[in-house]
Amino acid sequence: MDNNAAHIYISAIAVSLMFLLILGSLVLFIMLFRSRNIRHRLELREADARRERELLQTRIEVQEHALQLVSMEIHDNTGQVLSMVKMMLSDAFRKDRPIQEVETLIQKSVGLLTQSISDLRGLSHIFSGKVIEDSGLVQALERELDYIRSLYGIACHYSHPRKDHMPQLEPNQVLLLFRIAQEAIQNVIKHAQATEIRCELSAGKELFRMSIRDNGKGMATDTLPRNGMGLKSIRERATMLHGTLEINSAPGNGCLIAITIQTGQNPG
Repeated sequence: MDNNAAHIYISAIAVSLMFLLILGSLVLFIMLFRSRNIRHRLELREADARRERELLQTRIEVQEHALQLVSMEIHDNTGQVLSMVKMMLSDAFRKDRPIQEVETLIQKSVGLLTQSISDLRGLSHIFSGKVIEDSGLVQALERELDYIRSLYGIACHYSHPRKDHMPQLEPNQVLLLFRIAQEAIQNVIKHAQATEIRCELSAGKELFRMSIRDNGKGMATDTLPRNGMGLKSIRERATMLHGTLEINSAPGNGCLIAITIQTGQNPG
């Protein structure tokens, strides 16, 4: 009887210990699961915050680029026109100037001022990030290339699908694609010694492709700096778009920068 009681007692202790072990393991599993879940949520929040910072930085860069274009336009065009008008009006009101010549100079001055006012109004259409997102990629790139053609004298060729064949891009996709194009075009202006830029948009059933090609001096692809010449930010934005980035260049054959994205894929 005593042996049976001892056996029951030992069995009860063993069952209790096993129960406590299982309970402890369960509690530990729940704690680890909650810890991982909290860590995962924090990582997601961090990633979201990082994407928001990167998008904000992109918008700021777009605005800075627009201000640079405005500054160049005022310095290279509007400022010179106004200086010319000033000289013409000063010349018109010389005492020995015949009245017919005075009228001619005033008419020319009015014409130049009218053109200058028109140019200044055109500057109001230079895009901020929000305007780019609202207006769409096709129109934003068209205006950008118009300004590049006007300011730098580089021939710009642009092709894109008809409006009804363009995919419905998300606002953030439009902004990131536009900024990639700006970076690629600025690389051409600064480094390529090119006389021609070709920008092409193409759309398939599930894919959208944007390419920027120039006829500049090019370089060997294996010597292309990974993070130089604005390529770091281009790669980062391509990653945000979940896109495939293509960079091809060869000495004497210009450079091609292209990105392909899924049309239903949101950035981030």
